[in-house]
Amino acid sequence: MSVEANYILRGIAVGIGATLVMDLWNLFLKRTLGIPSLSYCLLGRWLRHMPGGTFRHASITGAPQKPYECTVGWIAHYTIGVVFALVFVVLASRDWLARPTLLPALLYGIGTVVLPFFIMQPSIGLGIAASRTPNPTRARLKSLMTHTVFGVGLYVCALGVSYVLRMAHHAPSGKKSRPPSLTKEELGMKGNRMGTIAIVTALVSTLGGSTMSAQDKYTLKVPGGLAFSEFRGYEAWQVVSVSQDGPLFAAILANPVMIEAYRAGVPGNGKPFPDGSKMAKIHWNPKKLETFPAATVPGTQHDVDFMVKDSKRFADSGGWGWAAFNYNAASRTFAPGTTADQPPQGNDAKCGLGCHTIVKTRDYVFTDYGSR
Repeated sequence: MSVEANYILRGIAVGIGATLVMDLWNLFLKRTLGIPSLSYCLLGRWLRHMPGGTFRHASITGAPQKPYECTVGWIAHYTIGVVFALVFVVLASRDWLARPTLLPALLYGIGTVVLPFFIMQPSIGLGIAASRTPNPTRARLKSLMTHTVFGVGLYVCALGVSYVLRMAHHAPSGKKSRPPSLTKEELGMKGNRMGTIAIVTALVSTLGGSTMSAQDKYTLKVPGGLAFSEFRGYEAWQVVSVSQDGPLFAAILANPVMIEAYRAGVPGNGKPFPDGSKMAKIHWNPKKLETFPAATVPGTQHDVDFMVKDSKRFADSGGWGWAAFNYNAASRTFAPGTTADQPPQGNDAKCGLGCHTIVKTRDYVFTDYGSR
């Protein structure tokens, strides 16, 4: 094998290993801190739309799904990691592969964040450097951390590849290979390297734990309006009914107080819902069921809307307060609705009054309790 081919193969091995290290880091964040990462299926969807001439999306989660997008996304993810590694090997010279050092790999890894910040994220609807996400600072720190770990992965994997090749080189033909002995100087360098890795890992982990904890949606609040925490536990509420709002699917849920009123005949009996009644309406983008294409089912979440009955608190809006929280499937985060939404969501608890006034005689509630 030529020297050039040997170094290319070593670079490929380092790239695959560093990408795997990065994925293990993201898995660690998800399992221990609940911090999600970008789905590589969405990366594949972005790439699968390119042959049709679509390179930019207002929101990649709202773009039509493509066949094999997950497979394409994962292949592209590791291919990008390998290309990054090969470029680094060329820039750092072959000597770095033989005797890796941490600092160049670390700086290069951080530098690779340019690709998602200025190319991928704007193209899939997240804005330049995640500027359109609900929490840009958190998203940017997450990307910087991930690419820092990629740089550490380049170094660690290069050390591993170099060590394996040294063992193979020192093993006499036909004899069991033994790790080559290290000089005192090499032992000292190895100790320094491991100490540096430990320090970097500790810093990144500390940064991750303090700034990148998963979004607690129950801390959100519409400015001047309702808080998400007022509807804590809505995920387990009973289903009232389902609907299709234009292109979106929806499930309407109600808390036990409101379910009891429904069963008593409200609002058809002309009586109002009691104070403490709460509803949640979850919207999803529809998709074709992969295992049964004739069926259309909920895909990525679009938003969640709330309403709560409190006659004293909301005396000037029919006794009801409303709130809407948009969902970003790429970052898996919620954010309060704004006046740019359709329909516009004002920064108060009356955002739903305009729509619900037409059912004033039904205590401002559209949905009937579905038979079951």
